[in-house]
Amino acid sequence: MNDLQERFVHFASLVFQTAAPLMKNSLIEPAIKHLVIASCSAGAIYPEVESDSSGRNFQNKVRLALIELKEAQYWLHFLLDSNRDLSQLTPLVLETEELIKILSGISKKTNPGRKPIKQPILLPFLF
Repeated sequence: MNDLQERFVHFASLVFQTAAPLMKNSLIEPAIKHLVIASCSAGAIYPEVESDSSGRNFQNKVRLALIELKEAQYWLHFLLDSNRDLSQLTPLVLETEELIKILSGISKKTNPGRKPIKQPILLPFLF
């Protein structure tokens, strides 16, 4: 496992550890579930990026990981905006932004003509 893969695992683990106690609040539970899923998905996709280091499939996997990270970023901002008492999420916001910058850089270097992803794809709340 390389450094970036370890960083994804650590990020997903931190999200999971931070989110677990928040699941007791039924009002924010759906948003927490989406956050956990998106952060874990980004990390799960990244090893596939590593295994296919060239071509269109590589770009698609990088973009999928970016979509998941941007969704996690959305849910973190949503949770912070809706409840200022969730300041423990701030380090996760910073790490999400760093991972987005890293993957965006990889995407730009491997396919400089493609436009960056601007909006995350959001899933409906699961009740």
